[in-house]
Amino acid sequence: MASPLHVAQIMGPMVGGGLESTILNRYRFLNHSQVQFDFIVQDDSTYIPVDEINKYGGRIYTIPSYKHLASYMKELQAVYRKLKPDIVHSNMNSLSVFPLMAAKTAGIPIRIAHSHSTANNREIKRTIIKNTLRPLSRIYPTHLAACGPHAAKWLFGEKAV
Repeated sequence: MASPLHVAQIMGPMVGGGLESTILNRYRFLNHSQVQFDFIVQDDSTYIPVDEINKYGGRIYTIPSYKHLASYMKELQAVYRKLKPDIVHSNMNSLSVFPLMAAKTAGIPIRIAHSHSTANNREIKRTIIKNTLRPLSRIYPTHLAACGPHAAKWLFGEKAV
């Protein structure tokens, strides 16, 4: 029997929100002999469903927060070298530029940027960072995904929709 397709899910800080619920809902119903997830989470996560992930054969790798970018990139590169995933699926919106850059450097052939949201005008600092990184959002992914047309248009531009 062939080994399963390995997907590294870049989660950022897991806090038990909607993003994590969505990914875990998909993970529960996969044929785990064909597709397996490795969850790469940040050390500032407050809720990681370890038992459930382990139950389905998934693995969890904890790395520093992207707020410590040099350490984050170094540890992420080390995890990629160890795992050699077939696919990297980044769920970090405009911040996906960092894990996908590391994935390209590591020679990972399929790199997915997934837009889950748009800017929030009440989060001024985060919106400035997101807007700064948006132009880079199409450089490193080989595939684009979004939860809807607004999220796609916001991160990847009108032509991507």
